[in-house]
Amino acid sequence: MARARARRGLQLALGLAIACGDDDAREASSTQARDVAVSELAERLDEPAQETVVIAVRSLPAAFDPFSALDPWARRIVDDALFEGLTRRDPRGAPWYSPALAEECRLELERSSTTVHCRLAEGHRFHDDSPVTPDDALFSVERWTRANAHALRARHGLSSLREVTLLERIPAAGGETAEPKGDVEPEMLPGPWLRLRFDRSEPLALERIAAIKIVPRAAYSGQARDLARAPIGSGPMKLEFVGDGRLVLEATEPARVDERAPTRIVFRVLPDGAQALTLARRGEVDIVDSLAPLYVPDELAKPGMAARFHAVLLSPARYDLVIYNTRRGVLADPALREALDGVLPREHIARALYRQPALASDAPVDRVGPIALDLAALAAGDLEAAHLVPRWTLERPSAAVSEQRDAARQAAAASALDALHWPLDRGLRRRPGGNLRVPLMWDGSKGFGADITGAVREAWRSIGVQAPNVTASWSYLQQKPIREGTFDAVVARLALASDADLYPYFHSDGRLNYSGVRDDALDAALEAYRAAASVAERDAARETIAARVAALRVVSVLYAPLTAMLITRSLELPEFADDLPRLDRLRLRR
Repeated sequence: MARARARRGLQLALGLAIACGDDDAREASSTQARDVAVSELAERLDEPAQETVVIAVRSLPAAFDPFSALDPWARRIVDDALFEGLTRRDPRGAPWYSPALAEECRLELERSSTTVHCRLAEGHRFHDDSPVTPDDALFSVERWTRANAHALRARHGLSSLREVTLLERIPAAGGETAEPKGDVEPEMLPGPWLRLRFDRSEPLALERIAAIKIVPRAAYSGQARDLARAPIGSGPMKLEFVGDGRLVLEATEPARVDERAPTRIVFRVLPDGAQALTLARRGEVDIVDSLAPLYVPDELAKPGMAARFHAVLLSPARYDLVIYNTRRGVLADPALREALDGVLPREHIARALYRQPALASDAPVDRVGPIALDLAALAAGDLEAAHLVPRWTLERPSAAVSEQRDAARQAAAASALDALHWPLDRGLRRRPGGNLRVPLMWDGSKGFGADITGAVREAWRSIGVQAPNVTASWSYLQQKPIREGTFDAVVARLALASDADLYPYFHSDGRLNYSGVRDDALDAALEAYRAAASVAERDAARETIAARVAALRVVSVLYAPLTAMLITRSLELPEFADDLPRLDRLRLRR
């Protein structure tokens, strides 16, 4: 019966995939051919699943368009399975990238600009069996240089990317042109080469262009196919179908070079945490994406769990923030920013709004990698040896205790404002020149945006600070008051890669330095991160950046998520990227 239900779901899903095809293909297909295809697919997916990995998630990604914003799992699927770029990120050390579709890449750094040359390797093919050509690569990079792609470039640290050109050859000695010396022609390297130009020096350009995925021009130039849901790439896996609460990836041959790699990865929607945990214990689910907090630590400490599962604490680099404008007005004073930060309702946001533990963080810098829990120590009741505490907050304070803590924070912030000569007068902080006002901008969205902003405003009002509500679309806020520095404070979310270069956000010359911070020590740390040759050097620079951003209080972190993931020991403990398992590095135990 279960198999029959699964097959009906597959039929519906394949019908959706066919409906998303181009018009000519739809007209050419017959009902009989479609039924045969459905039957063959269903039989293949009903084969024994020894080489299948099942991942339980709360919802499926909505789209897989490599030219748009993606949710975390969609990003992993796009990066690890479906698509390839000219390069791929390599976190092991300098030069922080490895070749992918490009056979070779060359980086030329100048004081005012950067040029990258990449030569495409031969023999790569897309999932529709068409060859990957230089024209496809040119088309794909050009999508990122369009005027309307500024947000896409900014998300991946590519704001300074300006143009791409296809060249038949380039000078072997580097430089834009090769001048003959007397009668001797300069040595030239045959191509074709893609030349990417940046309008400022970008020492990490070869690492960053890994985000630019190469797609077939013929498919992505038209509008007939819904390629966000039926993508065509050249990665090691292809999207077999999405539907009926499942998403299936299948390995392409000969991409499966390791016999321990799964041939199929299935994402299954299981929003009920108890059901996901039960199916994991039955062996029907291999990875539970996010355990409900109520199961930690009790369910993980039960007999037999240590022998059957890994558990990992994860802290993705995603931050709800208050960004302060440090250029002008009352918020130019770091002591005032510190007072406002001290009263922010972080516990309320974590427990009442997100209902999920928060990582204690005073700067939006990812300093905590995945932490494997020792389930044997957890079963023995040693929470510290298990690495669970102090990061995972087990305490659930009573309402009285929470009120006492709020009162203590309010008293400390009130004393700080008194010391800054902002006395309380009839419930408001006043000086002869007027009241203490901090207009709070946000995008006016319903749900978490409204709830979080409301909690911040209420906290500031509790110490006599007026916080008028200012709303507009995020695109307007970004292009006008935030970019121009005419705001006071703004509530925003910053989602980054775990190893993100924070230079654009906090360096004096950073293009996304919305707070306007200018600090020599911070600039030096950001430059040291870019120059780092090893993981240890990057980690040291990251620690310095975090400490300096916290000391300057240019932003306040309202919430940084902390989750627990369950992984069967039938899999090797996976490598993680941005706090999710790398799909291309999953390995079955033999």
